This record gives sequence, structure tokens and C-alpha cells, in this order.
Amino acid sequence: MTVSIILSTISTVTSMGRRLLSSDKLFCPFCKKSFRQFKDYEGHYYIKEVLVDHFTKNALCPICHSDMRHRFVFQFLKEHTPLFYKPTRILHFAPEPLIEDELRKIASIDYITCDLNPPKEKNSVNIDMTNISFPDASFDAFLNIHVLEHIEDDHKAIRELYRILKVGGWGVIAIPIYGDITFEVANLDSEGRTRMYGIDQHVRLNGLDFFEKLQDVGFNVKIYSIDSVPGKYVDRTASSPHTESDKYLFYCIK
Repeated sequence: MTVSIILSTISTVTSMGRRLLSSDKLFCPFCKKSFRQFKDYEGHYYIKEVLVDHFTKNALCPICHSDMRHRFVFQFLKEHTPLFYKPTRILHFAPEPLIEDELRKIASIDYITCDLNPPKEKNSVNIDMTNISFPDASFDAFLNIHVLEHIEDDHKAIRELYRILKVGGWGVIAIPIYGDITFEVANLDSEGRTRMYGIDQHVRLNGLDFFEKLQDVGFNVKIYSIDSVPGKYVDRTASSPHTESDKYLFYCIK
């Protein structure tokens, strides 16, 4: 569930790749390589009917194509959660392949993936987030990255996330954030959503006030940004609408 990205396909480390490699300025935690620079992100998207250039330097890993939000979430999981050292039963919604591949390597994780339309080749559960087919208190943790902005009744989905989590359990939610206050227009068609929200699958522009929805169901919520999670996984001099919208996550504890 990611926006379209214009990429130059890299099948091998060419002479250009060698110029990018062999530096410790930037580091990808997925392919475990250091770089002088990442690849740039290019794209134009409407936000509130204004066409906005989302060009971002040093956004994409030139080897595995990880985006900054994937690296941010993964770095956060390593530094701020017990996932990598404590046995954990976790439910991952619409899993990002790079994060999924890393978590499947860890024997202590009981890792379950789900989606509304899961790929047939994956061992993934078919789940509607507004009516999750697991009993109360089924999981120690959940991951929900750039999913809730696609769901009309996100209040109901958040209540379901709270229900399936054990007391003391935790979850990570990331969504695109556009300022402090959520913006939503009722009854938009596909073209209207594209011009208002950037892509037609989004149903609102969330603001940082999203945390109130999480608190309303009972979560104890902490907001983290890329700025508060150190590391060389991002270029910290880069600034664009893309870096601003993807720089936050919500750490939820039941």
C-alpha cells in the first residue's frame, strides 16, 4: 500500500553503484550496506488540489529499494521494542516485504501476516481490519504501517487493534501525516480523492491529532519521529513534503 515511485531499476552493482557504495555516510539495515548516497525519490501528487513536488534526495536504497519509512520503522523496532529479544506473537497488517523477511528470520517471533486480499503464495490470513477474526487478547504486538489511511471507519479498526492485543502488549502504527489537524472531505469519488489526498486509495489526510483516536480506545500513546530515532538509515539533511509526511510513528501500549 505504497504510493507510486519512479525508479531506475538496478539489477547489479554497476559502476554507478560502486560510486554509491564504500562509505559510512548512510546505511541500509535491510541489505546491510553502507553508501555515500541513496537514490532520490521522484513524484508529483495532489494535496488539497495543489500539485506538489515530492522530490527527496537520498530516499531509496539503491540495492534493495527500501524507503525511508521502512528503515525508520525497522530501526525503531530494534531500539525501542522488545521484539528482537523477547518471545513475541505479532500480527503484521499488509506486511512490507523487507520487514517481513527480517522478522521471519527470528525464531523467537510467532509471526502472523494478514491482509484484506493476501497474496496466494504467502501464508497470510485474510482479514478485514474493522472485524478482525482473532479472539480478544490474541497477540503480544502488532505492526500497522500505512494502512489506516485507506480505511473509512478507522475508529472501528483501531478498536479492533486494541481488542486483539494483550494487556501490556504494544503496537506500532505509521500513517502519512500532514500537519497538526486531520483533513477529510465526505463523499469524494476516486478522482476527488486523488486530487485531495494524493492517491485515490486514501480517504483522508491525517494530522498529528490522530493520536486522540488511539487514546480514545484506551491506548497509552507515544509519538516518535525520525528525528528522535538516531542512525544513518536516513539523510538527515533532506527535507521535502515526502520526508515530512513519513517522519512519524505512533507507539501504542495497552
